[in-house]
Amino acid sequence: MVGLKDLKMRTIFVLLMIYMVLCKSVAEGDRSLSKKDDNLDLGLQLKLLNKPAVKSLYTKYGDIYDCVDIKKQPAFDHPLLKNHTIQMKPSSFPTGLIDEELLESIPSKTEIKSIRCPPQTVLIRRTQKEDIVRAKSQVRRYPRNAHRLKAKPGYHYATFQVEISDLKYYGAKVSLSLDQPKVSSTNQFSEAVLWVENGPIDQINSIQVGWTVNPKLFGDNRTRIFSYWTADGFHKTGCFNLLCPGFVQVSRVKTIGMAYELVSVYGGPKYEDHFYVFKDPKSGNWWYTGYKNGRNEPVGYWPSSLFTSLRDFANTISSGGEVYNPTNEHSFQMGNGHFPMGNTLLASSARRLQYVDQKSILGDVHTSLLRFKVSSPKCYKAEFVKPNRVYWINSILFGGPGGAC
Repeated sequence: MVGLKDLKMRTIFVLLMIYMVLCKSVAEGDRSLSKKDDNLDLGLQLKLLNKPAVKSLYTKYGDIYDCVDIKKQPAFDHPLLKNHTIQMKPSSFPTGLIDEELLESIPSKTEIKSIRCPPQTVLIRRTQKEDIVRAKSQVRRYPRNAHRLKAKPGYHYATFQVEISDLKYYGAKVSLSLDQPKVSSTNQFSEAVLWVENGPIDQINSIQVGWTVNPKLFGDNRTRIFSYWTADGFHKTGCFNLLCPGFVQVSRVKTIGMAYELVSVYGGPKYEDHFYVFKDPKSGNWWYTGYKNGRNEPVGYWPSSLFTSLRDFANTISSGGEVYNPTNEHSFQMGNGHFPMGNTLLASSARRLQYVDQKSILGDVHTSLLRFKVSSPKCYKAEFVKPNRVYWINSILFGGPGGAC
């Protein structure tokens, strides 16, 4: 017979085992619920970002582009844009923005796969689940205010900027050579960028456009158009490309995230793209205008209501190359992976950095007012171009192979 004491001990043991099993089941249930919540969260984000398409287009790179009703695009999910009136095109372009004679004298041009959406729709690259997962991972590692920091582990840059303390900027323009630096797939990126910014560094308002090779963001190693914006120093606002509401797309033929058909070949053809960011003198919106088929192509704009210090003007414009490796180990290529060596045909370039003044006139500053910002001269270099033609005024050559920086 089992004694009362033994029975009590067995009962306690059984209850303890049941408790442990229940705890294990609850824990597993919590993990399962958490995973379901994550999937639900991703599903809601995809539904918000990918609006119903009037037409879908597929590229050889595996991208899907949707033609979305312009009034139903993701931008208008932003609480500040609920009653926003769409501006279909800039009220005017800065004087001197396009010089046909100048453009015809440039031997290289950009080619992007021809895509056109129906009227009253806009072209938007479809967001996949993997895009959101990759972007979330990278946003946590993206170097905040990177090109303005003196040091950031794993971050390197070769840029130049206009330094006139008492001048207000209402836009900027630069032409960037298109290159395809070698980048691994572990959170690294290599970019050429135009920055338009204002505000203290911890609450900086920043608009960035250019090209990037960013496997973490796009899932491949192609050279693509990218953008980034923030209104609070990258703390809570802003995102890459169109991965959050804010940027209002208006173009039917060009969009952020597109892969370039042609990129420069070292010792061979050199291609470039033209990036313009300027404040509309009437609406105050910040327009991103590219170049397509021999003319300006307004891609879209960031409404002025998104910003604080950039609602009025910018106090910094800059351009050049940057790379980032979160492990801070052996660094990789910037630009085309070669040092400039003074050769405009071979080197990566940021050509003719210009600013827009308060009268909406595109202007050149004196070279003495331009400043280099090079973080690791052993791995990357930048040098001014000695202009023998007008379109090489205020230009730099930049790049390098990387290494132990």
